[in-house]
Amino acid sequence: MIYLNMKSTEEYIGLIKREFPGFGYREVRDIRIGWDHVILIFDGERVFRFPKTAEYRERLSREAAFTAFLKTRTEISLPEYEFVAAGGSFGIYRMLPGEELTLSVYTALPAKKKERIEEQISGFIKMLHGTPPADTGLAFPSENLREQAETLSADTEKFLEPVLSKEEYATAKKLIRAFLEMRVRTEDKALVHNDLGPEHILYDGNDRISVIDFSDAAIGDISIDFTGIRLYGRPFFDRVCSLYGAGNRDDIFRRTEIFLGRAMVSLMIDSFKGFPVNFSESYADFRNFIDKFGDFSIL
Repeated sequence: MIYLNMKSTEEYIGLIKREFPGFGYREVRDIRIGWDHVILIFDGERVFRFPKTAEYRERLSREAAFTAFLKTRTEISLPEYEFVAAGGSFGIYRMLPGEELTLSVYTALPAKKKERIEEQISGFIKMLHGTPPADTGLAFPSENLREQAETLSADTEKFLEPVLSKEEYATAKKLIRAFLEMRVRTEDKALVHNDLGPEHILYDGNDRISVIDFSDAAIGDISIDFTGIRLYGRPFFDRVCSLYGAGNRDDIFRRTEIFLGRAMVSLMIDSFKGFPVNFSESYADFRNFIDKFGDFSIL
């Protein structure tokens, strides 16, 4: 990953003022914890997204067009871009209501509110997966899982073998082998959000859901969009799958296991590649994953 030259808050505001000379504000939040974008939120009203890499700059216009296309097909709220700068240096949309739907927030909700969330998320995923890519008029990459697995295997040997115990390294290799051996049927490929999880699902407290960050959208395995929401628990997963109409729920569940395993290994590797994650935290996540899910069929 090659990050573009990171700027100070004032420098990013300077870029905005080149496009909007009269731009003014009372307060700004500067958020840099994400992998791919620097986020500035002004006065709690507008979100300015600055891609961190040239690749994500290229994706920004497509993302804006994609969310505009999807907006008419779903009841949930999506970002509506008001402006995308030439070259994709930044984009602007009005702040969506709500906060991240974390596990603790979801768990504390009464049953009726949980049901409403399940209905909205399942409906959104079903709509997304049922949308023919050609209908969007946009070009999406097709995920090459085998190529990803081979890269992950090489990186695991390079970065993780020196720092993990023999047992931990063997477990990491098992997780990667399961990913490498995973086969996805043609009918299980569709347009996917590709990063759908608590950090990209917002809840406003009044039964309204929003989904953000479509920058990784691609043509891929539908189970990837069930992987993040699985973190809300098996009952939630089963209910969403049922509403979605998935006839192969157990197969989807197994593939989410594989994607979760891939994520745990990838996070540790990413800590050596300049991403905003440190090894101690990612290693702790890996250990927790093994301790909690060590009986997974992939192990």
